[in-house]
Amino acid sequence: MIRFDDCSDPNSTRILFLTDGMLIREIMKDPLLRKYSIVMVDEAHERSINTDILLGLLRKIQRKRNDLKVIVASATLNAEEMRDFFNSNETEEPLNDTATILTVEGREFPCRCPLPKLDPHPDYLKATVETVMKIHFNQPAGDVLAFLTGQRCEAKKLKKDDLKMKVLPMHGSLPASEQMRHGISVNHDTHGTISEFLLQSL
Repeated sequence: MIRFDDCSDPNSTRILFLTDGMLIREIMKDPLLRKYSIVMVDEAHERSINTDILLGLLRKIQRKRNDLKVIVASATLNAEEMRDFFNSNETEEPLNDTATILTVEGREFPCRCPLPKLDPHPDYLKATVETVMKIHFNQPAGDVLAFLTGQRCEAKKLKKDDLKMKVLPMHGSLPASEQMRHGISVNHDTHGTISEFLLQSL
């Protein structure tokens, strides 16, 4: 469920995927989240104002709803701090803890880095574009995912018509129809990338 696009059904939906902002809206309508028995916050290390507010609200709700289960998932978050934040045990007895840490072993996958590591660059957007161009001209056809710091970093500097490259912005405020475009396959005789933009070969 995202803003302006709710595909859930009150009678049949059992698992609801939604953004932290939409869950905050749910809390505004139902302060104790009575419709939910479990809330999972994924990628919690991607700290945003909404995430911080949501975690605080969930802890407050748990104080009044002992039956609400909260799962906070992250690969890099300080697990001890998060456990202590949600733990309401005020005694020294560990058996009374209301929060715990569960570790799931991850798997490593082979990764090849054809480019040398870049030193800090005063113009990171220019360095990103230059790196994408090196990949575009020197590597086999495929897609390139480039992460930038915000929507304002648009890829207008790329002459995508001349380079046969399709630039696809990706950020949370895009309408659902625009987000769906990024799942459409393209002709990989040429190149493409995502970043905050995705460049796809045409």
